Amino acid sequence: MKKNLLFALMFSFNLLFGQTYSEVASSNGMNFAYGASGFEGGGGISFADFNQDGFDDLTFCTQLGDNLRFFENDSNGGFIEIFPSIPANTAETKQALWVDFDNDGDKDLFVTAYTDINRLYRNNGSFMFTDVTAMLGLPVSDEYKDHGTYGANFGDFDNDGWLDLYITNYGLGSTDMPHPNYLYKNNNGTSFTDVTTPGTAGGTRQSFCSIFLDYDNDLTPDLYVANDREEYPNVLYKNNGGSLTDVSVGSGADVAIWAMNTGAGDVDNDGDLDIYVTNVGNGNFSSLLMNDNGSFTNEAVSRGVAFGPRIGWGGNFFDYDNDTDLDLYVCSLTTSAPNGFYVNLGDGNFVEPLVASNGLGGIDNVTSFVNAIGDINNDGKLDIAVSNNAAANVMLWENQETNNSSWLKVHLEGVTSNRDGISCWIEVYVNGQKRVRYTHTAMAYLAQNSDYTHFGLGGTTVIDSLIVRWPRGNVDKLEDVAVNQLVSIVEGSTLISSLPVELRSFNAQPVDNEYIALNWTVESELDFAGYEIQRSLDGRTFEAIGWEDGSEAQVSTNYGFKDLEVTKGTDYFYRLKMIDLDNSFEYSKVVNAHLDLKNGFEIGTIYPNPVKDAEVSLNINTNLDENIFIEVYNQTGSLVLNQQRNIASGENTIVLPTNDWVSGLYLVKVGNGAKEEIRKIIVQ
Repeated sequence: MKKNLLFALMFSFNLLFGQTYSEVASSNGMNFAYGASGFEGGGGISFADFNQDGFDDLTFCTQLGDNLRFFENDSNGGFIEIFPSIPANTAETKQALWVDFDNDGDKDLFVTAYTDINRLYRNNGSFMFTDVTAMLGLPVSDEYKDHGTYGANFGDFDNDGWLDLYITNYGLGSTDMPHPNYLYKNNNGTSFTDVTTPGTAGGTRQSFCSIFLDYDNDLTPDLYVANDREEYPNVLYKNNGGSLTDVSVGSGADVAIWAMNTGAGDVDNDGDLDIYVTNVGNGNFSSLLMNDNGSFTNEAVSRGVAFGPRIGWGGNFFDYDNDTDLDLYVCSLTTSAPNGFYVNLGDGNFVEPLVASNGLGGIDNVTSFVNAIGDINNDGKLDIAVSNNAAANVMLWENQETNNSSWLKVHLEGVTSNRDGISCWIEVYVNGQKRVRYTHTAMAYLAQNSDYTHFGLGGTTVIDSLIVRWPRGNVDKLEDVAVNQLVSIVEGSTLISSLPVELRSFNAQPVDNEYIALNWTVESELDFAGYEIQRSLDGRTFEAIGWEDGSEAQVSTNYGFKDLEVTKGTDYFYRLKMIDLDNSFEYSKVVNAHLDLKNGFEIGTIYPNPVKDAEVSLNINTNLDENIFIEVYNQTGSLVLNQQRNIASGENTIVLPTNDWVSGLYLVKVGNGAKEEIRKIIVQ
């Protein structure tokens, strides 16, 4: 009853005053427009923290002839335009996604383009970028330019810890033959393979955008695709553990409209994801697909978010007033009718305050295509970036709500799962009530929202528990979490188990500098299979190296394993795959160990890097006189240098000539027959 009264009071407040937002784009130097579109639909926005300093940055796509626009957050809620070392891209760009596709800890950039090539730019570790599109197997042929790409989306569809890529193509113009969509498998960050099937290609459908989402709560990312025109119903692909099956008709997700948007969120707080699809045809009425155990029903009209007769494009869910439920912002292309701002009444039903003037405080009346959600000053109140139609400048709406509702933001770092923590379920529990979020790269129409997952918490002062369910099976849990803060969670750092065994401790220690001993202790082991010991050189890609049986019932048991196949001077990472009799499993936390260097080498500094002169120096340390080889490869994989060198114990500086190397990314490999190390060199 108190909750209903609270919602009623909030409703009355909003009817009187609308939402409290202030437009701050121009004061932050964002005095530009997307410009003209070859067909229509404008260009995308990313609110991702591209430099990973804890503050949301902004990236804008642009019209043909203009470069992408990058705005770095100055940590005070303001922005400075920057010009990173990224190869010029003056195509008509549609979507920009910051994503760590190679799991190396920094953000790479993928950009789609209409009538041009989609581009993948690898971050080389110092916010300098190389175009690796061709090198990693993504298409660059002229034939691909007529596909009319709009959206792209990353998700780990085969659950191997690496983010795969789905591209939605529209075709050129409204009447030309549409082109198929494409699904590319990520091969451990080294290449992409086209694994498109006739089903996932979408046939002849004209597709604007897509979203990876777990509609059936089975921890595998499913795929939903928005298709323009009524003759091309939207498609829902169920993930069967690495393969996708079209379940559109049986699930009720096959709405047949002129679909523009794939927004998702749990609008009625029942623990699953609902989908919002905007429409530009036959009355322009949007669809709100309410999820009931994997079956969808369109309830847009009854829940108050049909939006028609306004022409709807991007529609994003977010909790603008931190009252624990998701509200909705929708872009309108109707000149006489403003963008929509729908307030959730707490039960998944919505009202639109100030319908006559509407919008953000009744002043957002510019026709627009795209909106993205972030928090420009880390005050826990979500802000909105909008890309408008044609020559209208972009807008940045700062949330200036004055209520004291609490909030929480969560940042994830995967270890066995993908580094970005995409396709995770995050659950917050307060007084027995659960609120959930699911993590995505792309969202809504051509948008990427903040990396930091946001929860509005109303009057909550302490969160009972925060649970993260990772796509590869790990479950992390924090208890008694304070509100109004950003919580960072590394996968496996606070593991809980649903297996019939409790892992009390797990560690790895070098012994006599000859081998690495693994030891772990478990409690209440019952009806259990055992432990697969796994090892990795990078903490991400693991292989099995041993097995310990756990089938004997025990109250408390100590286990040990010796890894004798180790090389000194190398870091090793270990984890346990704990397997039940029914083949269900969970992973332990990851531990690491290192044997001192007594027979090997280590690459130290490489300078200068990037290289602008005619030579580069490698600093190599060793505790032993030895012979090494040095190989250098360019970004096409061709060998450009091959040397043998004798180095002495201690520090060695080796100078390599670079005067005949063209600009780009190079890989230098150093080895002694027993081990190899690889480093990146950038030549400008």
